[in-house]
Amino acid sequence: MKALILSFSPAVFPSLLTGQKQFEYRKRLPKGDLRAYLYLSSPVKAIVGYLDLEERLEISDLLASDLAEPIKARLFRFTETYAFPIKSLGLFDEPVPLETIRELGGQPPQSFVYAQTYPLLTEALCGQSASVYPINPNQALDGLGWFSQEILNQHPRVIPLPASLLCHFPKEKI
Repeated sequence: MKALILSFSPAVFPSLLTGQKQFEYRKRLPKGDLRAYLYLSSPVKAIVGYLDLEERLEISDLLASDLAEPIKARLFRFTETYAFPIKSLGLFDEPVPLETIRELGGQPPQSFVYAQTYPLLTEALCGQSASVYPINPNQALDGLGWFSQEILNQHPRVIPLPASLLCHFPKEKI
């Protein structure tokens, strides 16, 4: 399994905590199963956990398949991207702050970077204890095409936010 450090917006992060964000959409990430360590940008500025992603799905293939029309209509917004099924979300007990990332020779990515680029940081991330939550264990496709804000508007948070992140996410936003 390839490991990446993936830049993630704090505005999108709460949709993961609903358990209903079942796919990550990106224009480019490598093929194969991936472990994507989540670097949350400002104001959090820390690696807070990881997503285990399965082999990417080609949106064009999905649009040509026999999916239900409402799913195809939502997917049409993502025609130039891939859908990566999220297998699980791991949240670190203690996030790795930007200062520590830099001390270990790392830099926050603009989009993503291969974790092997920063061996000391990767070693530290592999040693982090995390609470792991399965996402979409039945591999259903009904979650295809939803934007994070749509998910947040329809589903409450079910995955607990680590106490170390509470100051970055006011209760009304999660």
